[in-house]
Amino acid sequence: MSIYLGNTLLTGGGGGGGGGGILRQHVMTSSGTVSLTSLGIANGDLIQLFLLQGGYGGKTREGGRGGNIWSGSVTVSTAGTATVTIGAGGATNGGIGGVTSITGGGIPTTASSSVGKIPGGNGGTSSNQPGSEGGSNAGFGQGGNSLDGDNGVNNTGNGGYGDNSSPGGGVGGSGIAIIYY
Repeated sequence: MSIYLGNTLLTGGGGGGGGGGILRQHVMTSSGTVSLTSLGIANGDLIQLFLLQGGYGGKTREGGRGGNIWSGSVTVSTAGTATVTIGAGGATNGGIGGVTSITGGGIPTTASSSVGKIPGGNGGTSSNQPGSEGGSNAGFGQGGNSLDGDNGVNNTGNGGYGDNSSPGGGVGGSGIAIIYY
């Protein structure tokens, strides 16, 4: 089985029956720790990470930019407890979304959305213009609409909507971290 996550191809073993073929996932929507060993991840295992930065806040008549995405494969050196930080959505009036990262637990380097491989979508910039989607991200990291002043949906990294009045704009949506194993 193969699926695309952003621009990364994730592959599993053969079909169902005796195992293999379906990737399991651990989704984190708030900061904390995760024991990789309790998930059944061992030394030398290859895992896939999907890290989404919080979306940017909207401004007057301009939607906020969607958060950056970092996705990729890492080999766990010494499985243990990893610390996960979920980026908050950016404040109204163009605030930058917080960084989502995973560190420790045998992950060889800090994986972070601050060096996102896939940029978030741009916010809409004129009256009632929708924001664009960053890359091909299945609804993650979208730019906010230029009107309405709504907040970005949490755990999507989507940008906040712009607002017609000044100072305007909604708060960006918070990020998310997903471990595929």
